[in-house]
Amino acid sequence: MDELRRSLEDVILPHMPIAGRFALLDYPNHENVGDSAIWSGERAFLKAHGREVVYVADLQSYSESGLRRNLGSEGVILFHGGGNFGDLYPHHQQHRERVIGTFADHPIIQLPQTATFRKDNNAARAREVYARHLNLTLILRDSSSLAYARTHFVNDSALAPDLALALTPEPADSRSGTILWLARTDDESADPSGRVDTATQVAVVDWVGKRSASPYVVARRIGLLAMGSLHARLPATLSPLQPWIERSFDELARRRVEYGYRLLRSARVLVTDRLHGHILALLLGVPHVLLNDRYDKVGRFYRTWSFGNPLVKFAATPAEALAAAGEFKDHPGR
Repeated sequence: MDELRRSLEDVILPHMPIAGRFALLDYPNHENVGDSAIWSGERAFLKAHGREVVYVADLQSYSESGLRRNLGSEGVILFHGGGNFGDLYPHHQQHRERVIGTFADHPIIQLPQTATFRKDNNAARAREVYARHLNLTLILRDSSSLAYARTHFVNDSALAPDLALALTPEPADSRSGTILWLARTDDESADPSGRVDTATQVAVVDWVGKRSASPYVVARRIGLLAMGSLHARLPATLSPLQPWIERSFDELARRRVEYGYRLLRSARVLVTDRLHGHILALLLGVPHVLLNDRYDKVGRFYRTWSFGNPLVKFAATPAEALAAAGEFKDHPGR
């Protein structure tokens, strides 16, 4: 973990002036623990290294005038990392392209992302928009994504791991509990039928959607969406909501990540096709077995950063994953 964190510092910090002002855009305002872990890691990383964040926004609360007013003439724009660089989640990619096209005079850094374009025309449009920006840096979180960026984009690019690795949770006690199967239930699942063939005493869950959040978090998120949309449309003098929005973003992200910690700490062994199931398990010290997702996001990260780690095994099929989890579970000391 220390080596991975040093990689984050060595790659990202040289692009961030110490005395600069920063905006962090594209807050993940949805009930997915993994995206909230990235956001919380980004906030922790920036705070630990003394970078001043003067503006944050999600898609609803973003305001071009608000960004300009808070950032000043030389501030740096940061885009939230994750797995939506590409056309899997078009609203986020289109938002980035609009900001990049509008703020050609500001340095922009894309924090660590996985690149996945399914359609050539979408990649071509992004390449054209990005090429017009002369101070845009793309940071990719796996070797395959870096190779793709250097083949298809002219912008500076670099390799760094996921920023959720900037989190420092207390380790789990993995000597108790049973096998937990954290299985994707969305379009990125490699098993879109949602069927996980498991033996008894295996808990199968996912950590997205309202089922994974407390009623408070769900209600706060709904209110934040409404207030953020209003805030983006009102003049600054009529909308003093920015501090509340910023606090709400961080609090909701923290609560989601704490839910993820509790879930993984309940496992003696984890099986998952979620990338941040893998990353949080590494941080917590939980032994786990990885299955790939539909777009090889998990596999790309594993091959780049965590291959050979004794806490993790990689399986080709659910049956193989369950067998490997059983071996972990029965190992002395586990």
